[in-house]
Amino acid sequence: MRQLLIAMSLCVLNSCVPNLVVLAQDTEVPPAAPAAPTADAPAELKTVEQKMGYAIGLNIGQNLKRQQMDLDPQAIALGIAHVLAGKEPLITMEQIQAASAEYDQIREQQRVKLGAENKAAADKFLTENIKKDGVKVTKSGLQYVVLKEGTGATPTEENTVSTHYRGKLLTGKVFDESYTGEVPTADESPVSFGVTQVISGWTEALQLMKVGAKYRLFIPPAMAYGENGPPGIGPNSLLIFDIELISVK
Repeated sequence: MRQLLIAMSLCVLNSCVPNLVVLAQDTEVPPAAPAAPTADAPAELKTVEQKMGYAIGLNIGQNLKRQQMDLDPQAIALGIAHVLAGKEPLITMEQIQAASAEYDQIREQQRVKLGAENKAAADKFLTENIKKDGVKVTKSGLQYVVLKEGTGATPTEENTVSTHYRGKLLTGKVFDESYTGEVPTADESPVSFGVTQVISGWTEALQLMKVGAKYRLFIPPAMAYGENGPPGIGPNSLLIFDIELISVK
């Protein structure tokens, strides 16, 4: 994330505020501005400018939370306020680059540590899970339980399938789903994709199923996202999916 603050102004704000490249100017440091309001501070949004500003702030916060970036919200607000007010920046481009490099290093150390912890938790779970009644395992290490057998066609790698699904982490947190209740409703459409267009754990499992079947998958990290687990999932995470195969095209 080189030049972190500049990238955030372009990607997170989506050009809603001026490019923070002005922060790169080497200028004298002005007196510190008053602290920005905290999340608990009462606020009234009366004007359209206040409401729009708050909406942009929500967008920034949502993006930072999605990327799991632990940053100081008061510093973010102060940077935006200085740009919009035409004030001189508090730090130079060299300081921005140094902070970005240090932040990258911290994030990488955290990712490696979390990946090791997730891998150990996945190995422990799979070792115990295979001992449970009804749990089957393939040569690749994929574990699954047949919740309901199907009677229709079995897909191949050349097919497109339609499925309903819910994905969870070992913590029980749902990170993705095609329906929100116990069973799909009429307005919750199944999701279609090619058999080979998904993680390898899915690709293998789908070719074991017949239309109408519902399986619970316990996907080892190497058959999911491995070390590249995205925010919200994390590196080396074991994934638990309930999949219902609706149709094969």
